[in-house]
Parts: sequence; C-alpha cells; structure tokens
Amino acid sequence: PVDVEELPEVIAEQQPLPEVCSPGRAKSSADSAGTEVAGRGSAQLEQRRAEQQRQREDVDRQLRNEQDRKRRRRAAAPAAAVSCVVPGVGATEFLGMSKQDLWQKAWDVTWREADALGESGDHDGVYKKARKT
Repeated sequence: PVDVEELPEVIAEQQPLPEVCSPGRAKSSADSAGTEVAGRGSAQLEQRRAEQQRQREDVDRQLRNEQDRKRRRRAAAPAAAVSCVVPGVGATEFLGMSKQDLWQKAWDVTWREADALGESGDHDGVYKKARKT
C-alpha cells in the first residue's frame, strides 16, 4: 500500500525520465501525473465507500423486511393454533398466565394426581413431578 501523498514520488521512480527533458521538467510532469493518479485513486476510494454504504443499506433493508414479515406472520396466526398442555387451561388463558400462575397450576395438577394415587405424602416426589410439568 502506498500513501496518496507519496504517490507522485512512487510514479516518478517507476517511470523512466525522457532524455530530452531536463530533470526539473521531468519532475513537474511526474507531479502532474501523480496528481492525476491520486485524483483517480481518491475517486475510486469514494466509489468504494459509496458502494459499501449502499450494501449496508441493502442489508439493513432486508433485515427490516424480514422482521416485518415475521411480525405479520405472528399477528396473522390464529390463537387456536396455539395448543396448551396444561389441563383445564385454554390457549388464550395460558398465553396470559404469569410464571407464578403456571407454577401454581402445575403444582395443583400434580398434587391432585399424586393424591389420587395415594402418593401425596411424598412431598419431594410431588415437587419433582410438578417441576417437570
């Protein structure tokens, strides 16, 4: 990589000096050639930056579109599509329950099942089953 400010000197080193020109004239033509190349390099750099910015904007736009599609899909999904595995609780009610409500319901259901089987005295066992529920 060459610094843009050093470009005229690099070009002057790479281009042979014409024999009919004096060293001073050759230097000025190398300077003008270097300025021209530096100008082209600067323009290319700006083009590259503009292209990168366009690419970033395209990616951002694609992400926003995907998020919007997902939101619309979720909003369009009927509530009946949500199934609830908690006995005695509907899907709509289930979606509105807090974690504490869910735990209480799991405990109640597990305790009733254990009591029906005569295992309600095993508090630790009932607790473990309720946690799995």
